[in-house]
Formats: sequence, C-alpha cells, structure tokens
Amino acid sequence: MAICTIIGTVRSISGANLSGATLKFERATLTGQDGSVVTRSAVRVTTDAQGRVSVDLYSGIYRLTVIPAGQGELSGQRGITTITVPDTASADLSDLMEQTPALTPTAVTEVRALRDECRALYDAWVAAGGADGADGASAYEVAVAAGFVGTEAEWLASLVGPQGEAGADGADGASAYEVAVAAGFVGTEAEWLASLVGPQGAAGADGADGASAYEVAVAAGFVGTEAEWLASLVGPQGEAGADGADGADGQSVTILTYTDEAAYNAAVTANAANPLVLVVRYASA
Repeated sequence: MAICTIIGTVRSISGANLSGATLKFERATLTGQDGSVVTRSAVRVTTDAQGRVSVDLYSGIYRLTVIPAGQGELSGQRGITTITVPDTASADLSDLMEQTPALTPTAVTEVRALRDECRALYDAWVAAGGADGADGASAYEVAVAAGFVGTEAEWLASLVGPQGEAGADGADGASAYEVAVAAGFVGTEAEWLASLVGPQGAAGADGADGASAYEVAVAAGFVGTEAEWLASLVGPQGEAGADGADGADGQSVTILTYTDEAAYNAAVTANAANPLVLVVRYASA
C-alpha cells in the first residue's frame, strides 16, 4: 500500500478559489501489513489563501467532504464526493475529482434541499429526546469481524511494525564557552569562567542565640530551677563493686653493710644485677 501526495486547488461552483476551506478525507478501514483490518480516522487539511492544498494519503477509495471556511461539519454548505487515490507517488486533485459525475447547479440545488430536509428531521428527533444509539464495535471487534484470528493482545501486537534502524549520531553541540563567544564574549575560556564568579557578598548578621539545654528542658515540660534540673541529671549511687583478687606476695630484700671500702666495692660489683640485694657502707668509728 503506497502513499500518494495529493495536490491541487479547491474552487467553488462559480470558479472562485476556496481559501481556508477544510477538506476531510474519510476511509472506513484499511488493511495492515499482516493482512489484519484496522480502523483509520479521518484526515483533515485546510486550503491556503489561494485555495491550494497538499495531503499524503494511502491509495484507496475515500469519501471527500469540502467544508467552506467558517462552517462546521454539521452546518453550512458542503460538497461531498468519492475519490479513488491511485497507487502512485503523486496525483492532482482535479484529476481525481473528474472521476466523479459533474455537479450541475440543478443537482446542487436538489442536494441542498435534501440536506435541509435531513437536518430538519434530525433537529426534530433531537427535540423529541431520541434515545442514545448502541455502542459501536471496538477496533479489535471490527478486525475480528473482518477476519482477524487471535486475542486482542495479539491484534495490538500486529499493529506494531518492525524496529527501525538507529539514526546517526548528531554533531556535538557547542560548549558553554563557545556559545558565549558566539554571543559576543571576548577573552579566553579561563577569563570567561572567572567572569561567572560574582563579587563577595556582605557578611550576614549574627543569628539569635539558641536556647540553653535547661531552656530546652523547660520547653519540653521540665518544672523546676536550673539547679534542680542539673541535680536531676545525676543518677543514684551505684552499688559497690566486688573486691579485686589478692596480689602476689612480695620478695624480701637482703641488706649488706660494710665499713671497708674495698669490701663494699666488691659487694656492689657482685650484686649489680640483683635488685633484691641492697649494699650499704658505713664509715668506721
């Protein structure tokens, strides 16, 4: 199923270009790549100031409605016809319109009279409080009725085409410094970075003193003086701990006394490495 670009100029019966007109192309159903039938909403385009229009449509049969500028779809004058979009790259709207019988002024008058009669019947039905119609079938139900076999999840999955190829990476964008230079900044990148730093702000005023621990306690419900609050922080006397183990018995010290200097010196030398021997020398009488 190819896409065809429809181009052309929309004119009234008198030959005047219809600027700002809405063209509605309606196709009830179309077939997906897997053969399933899916619904397609109407395609709407608006003519430019010269009445020209361009729209891309799948090939197939469409109902074309032309709604003049300023008119709604249920009011005003409209032109309705059927066109066949060819399986080509492009087509002229006038060629497609020539496929349908020409609308003579008499035919237009008859169609308008029929339109007015239908509108009057519709207005009478609305005024009489007509009942709501039955809910229409869902897109999945329409697909099943057209031959699709499978669950709703499988039908939804069938609507998803294959993953497209990844696009090429785009070019790297300019850095913030390069953007600044392009905007008129003159200087090195270091100078630009330095220009981003504003002057030192003034020192802020000192904050109010915070509440003391005692004031916090009072705010939390403590009743009493600060001395009483301090006393409340001291817990009761703990129980006495168990006695420690007895220490090891000490060693006795041997005291050696001498009056003779030579004997004293000899004793000091002999016991220099023994901490349990004390050598004492007394002067002779």
